[in-house]
Amino acid sequence: MGSDISISAPKPSLRLEQQQSTRRKLVEAAYDVFSENGYEDATVLSIARRAGASRATFYLHFNTKAEVLAAAWEDLQQPKMLALFAELNAIDSRAQTAITDWLNRMLTLWEEDFNFTIASNQAIAHDTNLAHAWLSGVKAYFAVIPDFAARMTCGPDRAELRFIFLCAQLDRVAFHWMMSREMFK
Repeated sequence: MGSDISISAPKPSLRLEQQQSTRRKLVEAAYDVFSENGYEDATVLSIARRAGASRATFYLHFNTKAEVLAAAWEDLQQPKMLALFAELNAIDSRAQTAITDWLNRMLTLWEEDFNFTIASNQAIAHDTNLAHAWLSGVKAYFAVIPDFAARMTCGPDRAELRFIFLCAQLDRVAFHWMMSREMFK
């Protein structure tokens, strides 16, 4: 006779839930503080205060403000970007209208996160670990576009490098375009 008792995964402890909640609050606070103050002017203390935590609590979760910025990329921005790149995977690279629509959605995403984008660019310029994190993110995007990559005319051995170059170009052009728009408001 079969048993109707279902076995489910154990529920996380209250302590673990509290740690995850505190980390999430610190990441969200960091996103806001970086967006408001830029990378250089943001401080660990301002991030901790925004989250309703202490500096000591911040350092239980992160070693540096660069580390919390990387967490904000990973937790808050990367899911949106991965979804957008997954859409790119389904687009025929010769379909100009579809590519244009995709680029417009990408630009809209950057515009929505304009101040955080500026702070991120400041951070990358000051911290090589963040530059490596940016590159890792681009490689994660490449991983979700296998069909699109297979259609690239450069061949599979050069597709990832070409994709990295394309993302770097797109990132730079969008950043400079947004900065010049902001300057002339």
